[in-house]
Amino acid sequence: MRFVFLLVPIMLLGSTTLAQESQVIPATPAPLSPHEYPELWKKIAQRDDPELRERTLDEVYEMLTSKNALQRRDAMVALAETTATPFDRSRFEPLVLKALDDQEPTSRLLALQILRRFGGTIHNLPKVASLADDDNYFVRAGVAHALYQLDPKGESSVTEETLLKLLSDESSEVVRETCRSLWGRPTTHVVDARLIELTSQPNEHRAEVLHLALSTRPLMTEPVAAQLIELANDEDIPPALRERAVWGISHNGYTKEAKRMAVDAMIYWARESARPGIRRDAVWGLARIEDERVQPVIRKALEDEDADVRREARRALKRLGLES
Repeated sequence: MRFVFLLVPIMLLGSTTLAQESQVIPATPAPLSPHEYPELWKKIAQRDDPELRERTLDEVYEMLTSKNALQRRDAMVALAETTATPFDRSRFEPLVLKALDDQEPTSRLLALQILRRFGGTIHNLPKVASLADDDNYFVRAGVAHALYQLDPKGESSVTEETLLKLLSDESSEVVRETCRSLWGRPTTHVVDARLIELTSQPNEHRAEVLHLALSTRPLMTEPVAAQLIELANDEDIPPALRERAVWGISHNGYTKEAKRMAVDAMIYWARESARPGIRRDAVWGLARIEDERVQPVIRKALEDEDADVRREARRALKRLGLES
């Protein structure tokens, strides 16, 4: 399996400034530009010739210790492309950690991506966090993912402080990739408050923060649920954002304090919303809830004017073990 996920071509990564970013940020991740050792990873990943693999790993090791920044970069690419390949990684661990300080930004980015696979632990959080101040915004965009590789529950104060910094970054790419890294991952109340703040007023980040981060909290707290409900009921924002807020309420778990608020909102939406997509998601979410008020609402949805809502109601009753 190939692992490497570069955010930008190497030739851009080495030369782009913040002032230029709006002109060069690709709409989708771009492939690597040509480099001198394109076949290295294939020689490591192949399974037919163990001796070839070991010789290639020796070559990669020598490249990582080279004074040539491009050789070090290509060696990091080879390691990133072979994270699923079994081999002894212990001798590479200090070199991957050292690559976080490499002059070549691609090497720093790749080191962030593979640090956990090469011996990185929670003790390396401060070093990873320091790259939130990197001059290259594509490197900064890789920091949040690396933090969660080392701190999966997002509990460290270092993780919290760094996420707040990244969510306030002047680069839209950094904010976007940080939100992408938060998808389905736990956050502290302080980080949640920042996500709520970013979705409270119209701004350039509102849609992506809602879609990628706020609506994907694995356990909805009362403040997050209240914000999503407010967004869902706001007729002045685009319908797609309202529907995404409903999706967030209907597809995730809740704290005890947030549960009744969420159920009340979904009952209202299933009965009263003018948008079929909102009624459908509300019915889907209600089928997950043990509450005596749920069944009558779902049965009523069997009479909905929209075929998708009726179909979802039948599925909901089936999931509840009830006849439609």
